Formats: sequence, C-alpha cells, structure tokens
Amino acid sequence: MAVLLAACSGPAAPPEAPAPAVPELRWHERNVERSEGDCDTSGGRCCTVNYRFPEIDEAPGEALRRELEGTIDAMILGGDDGERMGETPEAAADAFVEAFRDVLQEAPQVPGGWADERVVEIVHLDPTWVSLRFSHYEFTGGAHPNTFVQLRTLRLSDGVAPSLDDLLVPGGRSRLDGVAEGRFREVRGLSADEDLEAAGFTFFEGDRFALNDNFAVVDDGLLFHYNPYEIAPYVMGPTELFLSWQDLAGIVRPDVHPDVGVDAS
Repeated sequence: MAVLLAACSGPAAPPEAPAPAVPELRWHERNVERSEGDCDTSGGRCCTVNYRFPEIDEAPGEALRRELEGTIDAMILGGDDGERMGETPEAAADAFVEAFRDVLQEAPQVPGGWADERVVEIVHLDPTWVSLRFSHYEFTGGAHPNTFVQLRTLRLSDGVAPSLDDLLVPGGRSRLDGVAEGRFREVRGLSADEDLEAAGFTFFEGDRFALNDNFAVVDDGLLFHYNPYEIAPYVMGPTELFLSWQDLAGIVRPDVHPDVGVDAS
C-alpha cells in the first residue's frame, strides 16, 4: 500500500520562494495642533492648525533616514515663499496663530477664519521603495482655500528620488504618455479627440497632454496628481491619475516592481 501511494503521489512540488523582505523602517505619528478664537460658532473668527506627520524611529540606512527626515521637514515647514515657517512644527504653528491674532486685532469685525492643515503619510513601502503623500489645506480669507498635494518616492537603498524616466524602459516615455492621456480623458470624461483647451484644461503647453513629475510608486501601480492651477483654473479642481502595473507592462522596467509583468506585444 505504501508503494502504491508513493507511485500515485507524483514528485513533490518545489517549495515556494519566500517573499522579498522589506527593510526595517519604523516610524510613529506626531500631531501638532493649535486652536484660537471662536471655533464653536459657525462663521466665528477661528484659527486652527493641524500638522500630522511621521517621525522616523528606525531606517535601513543613514542616507534614507536623512532624506526622509529632510523631505518631511520641508513638507511641514515649507512656506509658499520658499522660506521656512519655523524651526520646529510647534514654532510654525505658533507663528500661524500669531499672524491670525494680528489680523484679528486690526480688523475684528471681518468674518471668517483661518486654517492650516498639513498631513504627511507614508502611503507605500516595499523592498525597493518608500512613498510619501503630502496634503496641504490653507485658508486665510479670500474667495477659496488653497489646496496642494505632493507625491514623493525614495529608493530604500540610498534615499534617492527617481525621476519618471528612471523607471521606464528605453523608449517607454512615448508609450507611457499615450496610456496616461487615455486614462486622463477617461477620468475627466473627455472623448479621444476632444480639444483639451476647449474642455477647460488651458494650461497644457501647446494644448498637448503631458505627464508631470508629481508621482509616486504605490501598491498597485503609479499615481500622478495635478494640483489646481497646474493644468486648469481652480474651478476645475485637481486631477489624479492611477496607472496599474498591468497598464505599465513593457513600459516600466521589470525591476521597479514584481507585478509589472512583461508586455506580450
């Protein structure tokens, strides 16, 4: 019976290859908050600050740690004029509240409030890449708030941020632009031959679609983000494009992610 069972069982299946280990990267979330004024009344003169970001506890290399910490620091403390808002997140929050107090003292009857919300998240981590998403909402009066999203991917081995072309096979850019334009038109509800400028996207150079460099490697592909005023007026809002690894087969280098696959064409 034992001989018969052995003959029927066939050769043993080879063991599955272990999944690549993700280098050790640990962080905890910090939250800096401030509140000033009448924040309990609708339309009250109120100022709120909320900065939420990861603080790195452990990284697989010093180069990556320095780049991550520098990137997060610039996202949280960078001002619109290129100057730092403060030496620490707490100092930046206090400075924003102090500016609100100055305005409130000069014009106490003017309605409205102020807000500064900055959130940095680690949105992807694999054996090769770590990706950050920075979301910024700011309102200091006026017709509308300002919103901004920045995406950033760093290589774990050395902390270097790759350019888009660094991820592509030779000659892949033209194919990528074609795939991305198709997805852009799908997201924005445009036909294949609809004029971009006539549809409201007036800031594409030469009325031709172009990818920007605001992108990140994420779990299932590449994510791109266009901010308000980048390709269209504020009223058009932001545009986010997602291209899956299947979409990118034969365009992105196979070593970028194990799910890229091979283009059969």
